[in-house]
Amino acid sequence: MVQENEIHSWLASGLNVVEKLNVLTINLRNLELSNTRSQNFDSFTKNNINELVNIDKSIFDPYWQNSKAAFIETLDSCNQNFLFKQFDGNLLVGYAILGVTRNFSFLQRFGISLEHQKKGHGSELLKNVLNFANEKKYTNMRLNTQENNEAAKRLYVKHGFEFTKTNFMILNTS
Repeated sequence: MVQENEIHSWLASGLNVVEKLNVLTINLRNLELSNTRSQNFDSFTKNNINELVNIDKSIFDPYWQNSKAAFIETLDSCNQNFLFKQFDGNLLVGYAILGVTRNFSFLQRFGISLEHQKKGHGSELLKNVLNFANEKKYTNMRLNTQENNEAAKRLYVKHGFEFTKTNFMILNTS
């Protein structure tokens, strides 16, 4: 992954753009949230990985599905990691991983299984994550999302996220 403004030398060396990611941010200090307490969250550990690998298959296209190794990399990328689960009754339909380093938080994974989208689960899950971050007094939250994922971008903006000037490009060889 390379910042969009640093891509020219990479392209000149023969790499190709696979995907563009938009970066969004929210200032949590100015966020007005409901008084509901966060729920269905716990520390994210290696014990959660098998369950998440399975649900990833119902959420993400194959390119974006995480492997066990990718989830371990996610764990290692921040000082603390929290797992939020979204249920429809007793059925796990989505999850979010919030990574924290100092008081900055990063929404590292977020998704609702395809057959349960457009039913309010994404908004409920995102509100839960934002409430948690606000309760913990985190100052900022960032995330990356695919430029062509209009539904995700609408959800994030609806809940107060703003686009930054930074975009990332995912590159590969042909």
